[in-house]
Amino acid sequence: MPPAHHETLQCPRCQGKLQVAADGLVCVQNCGEWLDERGLHGLALDQIGGPDTRRRADPIATCARCRRVMKPRSWGAALYDVCPAHGIWIDDWYRVAFRMRLAEALDHKRDVDRRAAEEASEAAAIDELAAKLADNTDEARRALARRVIAIERRLDKLEKKPR
Repeated sequence: MPPAHHETLQCPRCQGKLQVAADGLVCVQNCGEWLDERGLHGLALDQIGGPDTRRRADPIATCARCRRVMKPRSWGAALYDVCPAHGIWIDDWYRVAFRMRLAEALDHKRDVDRRAAEEASEAAAIDELAAKLADNTDEARRALARRVIAIERRLDKLEKKPR
């Protein structure tokens, strides 16, 4: 989804026009790509990369929106420039490296979110069973027995699987 009012944004390197691309905007002169946080698919600007301490021969990049000088950053082999308020600029020769890092980060984020959801579901099930057991009723004991039997059956199936 391109940034709002993209027709007024200029390339941070050559000040040329930016045109709509898949997740952001690209310079018509092939200087690179502009992404705002929407193009990062839920990752915040401060969740990626770190300060770039290498000397770069690139011209200074200015934010496509506010025209302030952007801060150079690095993320593995990907070098880019960031405006904390508006987005990032990725020079054309670093786009592939940046996209690879972004894909890895998004996969990791999905894994973390999935594990958190599983843990929350497990915690809810434990709380539900603990509440039933606190009642100290026959129904609660039967519920626990059913769960134990279900676990034993799963373990039996796993032990019988060929390796």
